[in-house]
Amino acid sequence: MSETQLARIPWLEGKRISVCIKPVDLHPVVLPGTSSATRQSRRIGITHADAAAIEVGIRLAEATGASIQIVAAGPSHVEDSLLEAAAAAQGTAVRISVPFDEDSSVVAAELAECVAGSALVICGAYSGDRGTGSVPGFLAHECGIGQALGLTSLSVAQGELRVVRRLDGGAAEILAVSSPAVCSVEGSVVLDGHVCSLRRASLERLLELRAAGIEQRSRVSRSAVSSSGTLHPFLPRTRLVAPPQGGSALDRIVELTGALAERVPPRRVEATPEQAATLIIDQLVEWGYLDPQ
Repeated sequence: MSETQLARIPWLEGKRISVCIKPVDLHPVVLPGTSSATRQSRRIGITHADAAAIEVGIRLAEATGASIQIVAAGPSHVEDSLLEAAAAAQGTAVRISVPFDEDSSVVAAELAECVAGSALVICGAYSGDRGTGSVPGFLAHECGIGQALGLTSLSVAQGELRVVRRLDGGAAEILAVSSPAVCSVEGSVVLDGHVCSLRRASLERLLELRAAGIEQRSRVSRSAVSSSGTLHPFLPRTRLVAPPQGGSALDRIVELTGALAERVPPRRVEATPEQAATLIIDQLVEWGYLDPQ
């Protein structure tokens, strides 16, 4: 390989790196007249983001002597892609049996049991089906560790792993990642100046893994999310108002629209989160959306 050797990362040396992937149907066929799509195992593959995550894990493992495991949550259809990824990484393969369309929070809870104890967890920034990219955030929450999501580049300097995170509006954020943490990377992520394109697995290693088989893990018998009730959109409480007053239709329309009413002008406030919350509640009370008590 033409890439230069990465600098040392002391907190990764001899530890374990877990890469979580989600093989999906890369060419789904939508049934005519419906919103449902068919899946076929021969079309199951790894997205660009997941491929980049695997290559990042490989390069960090090579530089630090860390072990690497590839984890996938899905049905048996994902096993061929999982084997290829593990063979390329020279690591182990683990599959957690969950349906393709399982909720992201549930998938994260299942993955958390498998990646516990890893110094670094790497994921793709998005999946190829729903593409919400929410699993890495849920996973960091389940593990109780830090997170750096939506990464466009990584670099190693003075024993630190520094990353650049994409923000809204074309902005970026530079972070120093410490262990343990969950990182999600985009498909074009750069590591020390080199785009992370996944290397090809050797046939020998692929055959070895296929003969050894994939480690299978059953689902954890617990709910990922504890909820005290049904979630629903917030709807302001209905308010009773007096009918409009006026001798003519125009007078009543003016009163209904408030065209001549005095209004509180907009204002800009700099406050702490606690102070801002108090100001918002006070304004909602003034408008009658909340009970003063």
